[in-house]
Amino acid sequence: MKKFLLLHIFFFQLTIYLTAQMSSDSLVAYYPFNGNVKDSTAFSNHGIIQGAKFVKDRFGNSNNAISFNGYNDYVEIPYSTSLMVGSSRTVTFWMYPYTWDGTAGILCQDGSHGNQIFAEYDNRFRWEMFANSSPTNINSDEDFIKKAEWQFISIVMTTNGTETTVRFYRNGKFFSQEMKTTVVDKKTTNYFIGSARNLQNGYFYYGVLDELMIFNRNLTANEIQNLYKTEMNLTFYETNQLSINMYPNPTTRFLTIETENTFNGSLLIMNSIAKQVYFTTLIDNSQKIDLSQFCSSGIYFIKLRDEDTKKWSMYKIIYL
Repeated sequence: MKKFLLLHIFFFQLTIYLTAQMSSDSLVAYYPFNGNVKDSTAFSNHGIIQGAKFVKDRFGNSNNAISFNGYNDYVEIPYSTSLMVGSSRTVTFWMYPYTWDGTAGILCQDGSHGNQIFAEYDNRFRWEMFANSSPTNINSDEDFIKKAEWQFISIVMTTNGTETTVRFYRNGKFFSQEMKTTVVDKKTTNYFIGSARNLQNGYFYYGVLDELMIFNRNLTANEIQNLYKTEMNLTFYETNQLSINMYPNPTTRFLTIETENTFNGSLLIMNSIAKQVYFTTLIDNSQKIDLSQFCSSGIYFIKLRDEDTKKWSMYKIIYL
């Protein structure tokens, strides 16, 4: 069996949970950009890549983030009803902007205006809505974005009647908010990551994006802070402590675990708040686990311990 060297090691605290428990009724799209532009949620809002390249993420792992060249790269997301903007929405992502001297599209809908998230020349973000034949821009304060460094961005939109408020968070901390009198434009057109391709000059983004998530509700300040803390504590690196092959990941039901040699140890599965949901001993070099017996949609962590060598490893899996 080919040796499987990539192990996902996760250092976490019991009080920290990931992506508001990643429930299927709130997380409608999740793009980890780990070598592809597939959506890791059950909604399967998979992207179509146009020119963008996969590069190292903030931990130095190759092919685990996506880079845009600033003039013709983008990812197109076909429209689905799960992506329709309702009365609230949260968009989170990691970004490493190289530089820009104008406007850059981060997540934009096709068609004239619509729902657009832009990074601006004065280092702020802008959420643009189009209603009553004119655009409404809701902006963060200036100096929100830092060039040439990794940062975790969260943008929360809430509409109450004709009033729409957008809150902006950087690295888990509230930065600013603005309220405008406008309504949400519920367009049914495709989305673009890294560009507003439909507009005249494209507004192409020059930089790296990672871990882009779209929620159909407004995350609270505590949820955003916890999400940032969890993402900061998530570390991936290559090791050969244990030779394990675990597939498929993501999975819709069964997870197969294979070891190179006969394995004498234990397997523990925890949910996103570190609560044990399953435990078993492993004595063979292959075992299939039916996750539907104890898991609901979300992210889980599998801890494997070799009783002979006393070595252990932690893996992240996604159950759809």
